[in-house]
Amino acid sequence: MASPVAKTFKAATGFLMACGRANSQAGSTITVNDHLDQKVFQRVVGAKSVPVTGGYTGSPSVIEARAVDFTSGVAITAWTPIVIYPTGGTYSGLLRVPQGCWYRLQVRDGVNTTITAQGLNKFGVGIIVVLSGQSNMANFLTTPFHYPSGGPRSVEWRGSVFNRLGNINDNFPPSTKVLSAGPGGYPDHPNSVPGSSRADGYVYFANTLSTTFNVPVLMVEISSGGTSIQAWMQGQAFWTSVVNRINQVGGDFEVFQWLQGESDANTMSTATMKLRLTDLHNQLKALRVTNGHTASAMTFFLTSLGVGNSGGSSEGEFGNIRAAHIQFASETQGAFISACAHDTRTGADAVHIDGLGHAHIGRREGKTIASVMGFGVSGAGPKIIGATRSGTAVTVQLKHSGGTALLDGDGGSGAALTGFQFFDGVTPLPYVSSAIVGNKVAIALQSAPVGVLTMSYAMSDVPYGTLPNSDNVKASILYDNATYIHSTTGCPCQPLAPITVTSL
Repeated sequence: MASPVAKTFKAATGFLMACGRANSQAGSTITVNDHLDQKVFQRVVGAKSVPVTGGYTGSPSVIEARAVDFTSGVAITAWTPIVIYPTGGTYSGLLRVPQGCWYRLQVRDGVNTTITAQGLNKFGVGIIVVLSGQSNMANFLTTPFHYPSGGPRSVEWRGSVFNRLGNINDNFPPSTKVLSAGPGGYPDHPNSVPGSSRADGYVYFANTLSTTFNVPVLMVEISSGGTSIQAWMQGQAFWTSVVNRINQVGGDFEVFQWLQGESDANTMSTATMKLRLTDLHNQLKALRVTNGHTASAMTFFLTSLGVGNSGGSSEGEFGNIRAAHIQFASETQGAFISACAHDTRTGADAVHIDGLGHAHIGRREGKTIASVMGFGVSGAGPKIIGATRSGTAVTVQLKHSGGTALLDGDGGSGAALTGFQFFDGVTPLPYVSSAIVGNKVAIALQSAPVGVLTMSYAMSDVPYGTLPNSDNVKASILYDNATYIHSTTGCPCQPLAPITVTSL
């Protein structure tokens, strides 16, 4: 649909030509103001009305603009009138540009079309992702493992410039591994150039979205170690930082990714954390409305916590936060679990996720977000949807998110699954064996319950015992067989707060 300016110009052009108005004078010029290099505008229904500003001399009747391919110069949009009868030597208008990249702006005098100017910097229209939380989110940007190559459309904003992510060498596909550095570059990437923020998870995440949708993806991070979710509430300093950072990139975004809760594990109940997540979600929606955007176009993603047994919090208390994440995502429109991290290994403090863990998380998150946007299968892992009991035999039913079969970290034998916990009232009820049977899990209790039997998964110390950083962590967890780049490990089953086991 033609813009109001275009419609007005179409009606007025004949009159201007007929009257022979002096459209340009000797020495007339036109200039265009560049956007910052690699700037990404948040798409709105597949396009964006991009600001076009600049200056001129002389007396142009109309100023037109278009976007062209940055490298080839091929037109992406038609010449479009953006200002009629500009005054004061400057102009400002909007040009609707389809999603994609990289583009360059061109402007001209709409009548004397030999008077032109073009920008020097590239820009695009795509997806803006805001990442926030505490230290594990901050480390997501800074904990490398294989140093994967960044895609040509994967960029980040760090407060003053737009930088390309990963190691840069476009002779290799995005996410190609770079195993080590050497005097001549990287052995797996001859002549590669180190780009910005080369941590695996961060790069895999951005690459997944940019290659899936063939649009630029801008990563905008604002996180701080040790923060409670209370610090991110309305009126608090960290919320103000979120608002400022989002406004720096245009006031709009499409995806919000949250990883937080370690600092609240030993002080905050599941119910309170769920309420605070609801508050945060509502703040983000209100911010978008305030900035003139549609709240429903924004999706809120959470990564559930990894293992933890230090810093004053037990693994069971971490389970309370996981329960809040799961409940909030399942009950809130527009909110989703993007990845589960309870199979990740950590450092000596048993809180901070290692490089391989972040690599797994980034791939899972990107896969899930792409799935929610309508492409491919999820990386959020299977879900427990119910359990039944006959005597001491419990059968756990699951629903797949991305895979087609169940496996475990012990090689798919089904013999190592220790992530379940059963209660007869408030009394723990041990089980003697667990095994994968088709797409279900069969568990044999030590004895039949007397009262109501409830079951949870990954909510307490059971999956990990006293060795949260050993290979026993991975071996104890139920996975699907989903595959994703550079990984033979599927996605772990989503944590589950207690449910009632139905008697047959």
